[in-house]
Amino acid sequence: MKALLLMIISLYSLSLQAQTLVSGLITDVKGEGIPGANIYLKDTYDDASSTADGQFRFQTEETARQVLVVSAVGFNGYEQAVDLSGTPVVLKVVLKESIQKMNGVTVTATAFGAGHEARAVALQPLDIVTTAGAMGDITGALQTLPGTQKVGEDGRLFIRGGEGYETQVFIDGTRVHTPFCQSRIY
Repeated sequence: MKALLLMIISLYSLSLQAQTLVSGLITDVKGEGIPGANIYLKDTYDDASSTADGQFRFQTEETARQVLVVSAVGFNGYEQAVDLSGTPVVLKVVLKESIQKMNGVTVTATAFGAGHEARAVALQPLDIVTTAGAMGDITGALQTLPGTQKVGEDGRLFIRGGEGYETQVFIDGTRVHTPFCQSRIY
């Protein structure tokens, strides 16, 4: 009985020693904590998210040298090798902002059909933002074009007497099936 109890206690103490606490602080270059950053060991399920002030902590049973990855929306990714030997690992990670350039958007409305001469109107990004009543919405700007009307409550467009299903919207060459619906997060 004593041998069994001693073996159980030994196994329990080994399992406690095998866990390593990984904690720290995620900040930007100004020293402000970054909330919601993802912190994880590469190729494992051991992870955490940073709190509102940028702090994080998690325990892992991984051992040896592992790669810690930190990612956050709007910031460049970060990777660092850490040694997991049972002693707590405390880190301070500074993330740099990611500068992303968005290419211009061109919206083209065309009229086509048998025997009709094709005509096109191109709206530039500045046109969409400055069109009265559009409020920076692409479909709102399209509704201000001559010959367009809104169909019913769903906001679909028809052009010069057509039906709403006849109008198609393409963005960067991809057909958008429901561009007139707004999703809301409650």
